Amino acid sequence: MFMYDPPVSIKSFQEHPNLLFSQAHILTEVEQVVNVIVHSYSLVRNAKALEKDKLIFNDLFYQKLLWSLNRYLAVYQPHYIYSEHYNALLYASEQANIIGFIDGMLYRYPVDIYQVYKLVAYIAYYAKTVAFTRKAGDRYQRQKENYRRISSFAQAMHQAYARLLVCRIDLSYLHACQHLVSIETVMSHLQQLLAMMSGYTGLFKHLKGYIWAIEQGIDKGYHIHLLTYFDGREHQQDRYMADQIGQLWNTITGNASYFYNCNTDRAKQRYIAQETCGLGMIYRDDIKACMNAMNVACYLAKLEKDDQYLRGKPQQYRAMGMSQLPYWIKHLRG
Repeated sequence: MFMYDPPVSIKSFQEHPNLLFSQAHILTEVEQVVNVIVHSYSLVRNAKALEKDKLIFNDLFYQKLLWSLNRYLAVYQPHYIYSEHYNALLYASEQANIIGFIDGMLYRYPVDIYQVYKLVAYIAYYAKTVAFTRKAGDRYQRQKENYRRISSFAQAMHQAYARLLVCRIDLSYLHACQHLVSIETVMSHLQQLLAMMSGYTGLFKHLKGYIWAIEQGIDKGYHIHLLTYFDGREHQQDRYMADQIGQLWNTITGNASYFYNCNTDRAKQRYIAQETCGLGMIYRDDIKACMNAMNVACYLAKLEKDDQYLRGKPQQYRAMGMSQLPYWIKHLRG
């Protein structure tokens, strides 16, 4: 008998029950439920045959799914593109007459447990379609391209400047506030921060470049990895600079967030001991340090991080970006 549990820790739910209504956590929970269903059926003949096969799950599984459907469907937005898991839920819900679409808008109908039996059957059926199976491969190819772009950008930066102060800050949201945060909220906050960074004034007067990546963690929800490159002739205190950026993030979000400063002595200690630290002052003629710094940058698009992707977002949104390389750097590279 297969069961599923929420994808965040029981302790997190006990402390912050509003995570049940967080867009990020709902989409991740749907992914987990769909995976349980998909992995439970080894042979799928057709949806009608599966409708009658309820022995693989116990009654509580179907009851929990019935209770959760309103939460799952409430996050639907017609202008979003979704993961294969949420698409499976939408397809199966429509086939089981749980929802309908009129002019792109989703409408919900009264639902009973028998429709949930059908829902599970149609999810298993949809998981065998090309529309479902090709999505992971498409994501992998995009991640490979992002990895290549970041690697090229970081290499260009370290070739162009004699010394750079490299800072990494992880920007997140408080669990208590995540039910108020959509991917559009995250992008709005990020764009405000990037606008300040692109102005190259105040804190960012000597900023030479940056890379950012938005991720969706199982427990953390939406969060951002930000890597900045400051002129090493003007700044030497990497911990201070990263902390100032983190404080600015908290101001932008109205203190609904927190940040992790990767440039503290404590955070860097293990990497320094292993001689793999790529943060702080990086000199162009220190090949090992430059390689370490490039590895730090490439972590933002690490191919093994296949559980951190965005499960739903507007078509035009990107999950990763970087500043423009100045023309003279492009010319320098030939």
